[in-house]
Amino acid sequence: IKYFNEALMRDSNFVKSKMNLASAYINKLDKESVNKGNDLIQALWAVKKTPDILQVLLWGIYKKEKSSDKVLEFINKEKENVKFLISERDSLLNLLAGFYLESGKVDEAIKYNEKAIALSPEEPAFITMKARTLMLKAQQDYLIPSEFDIIPKFNDYKNVKEAEVFFNKALDIAKKQKLN
Repeated sequence: IKYFNEALMRDSNFVKSKMNLASAYINKLDKESVNKGNDLIQALWAVKKTPDILQVLLWGIYKKEKSSDKVLEFINKEKENVKFLISERDSLLNLLAGFYLESGKVDEAIKYNEKAIALSPEEPAFITMKARTLMLKAQQDYLIPSEFDIIPKFNDYKNVKEAEVFFNKALDIAKKQKLN
């Protein structure tokens, strides 16, 4: 935080420093810091709309409100400002997939995650998200409810098997990236 404050003192127009300072506060996790970071990034969003600022802003809303639904409300309210910013940024698409998944909107999560994977097919985090969405889709659509089973049973194991393939693919890619 000290580094970012020094950069801002040298040039108050240094947007990247402002954004990084907000992110540092948001990620400190205590309520006061999260609120301060969220205020900083909200102010920055008011004057400049970029994918990087949007990503920090969405994370700030999530950390402050502790609700993915609040993030999705913001996206809906700002849809004209964010539509293009989101469409070309793989990390934003995947972040949105996570928010939709947490909100129980699995089909929307799948849609955004597939767009992220289309832009970056070798990103382990995106492939892992794909596996998570498939597992939740299986639980949502194919779970056979039973109070007696410890291990869940499904009508169809296709999504579960596909999820396993994606988890393994993500692991393989991560191992290769670590070696490089």
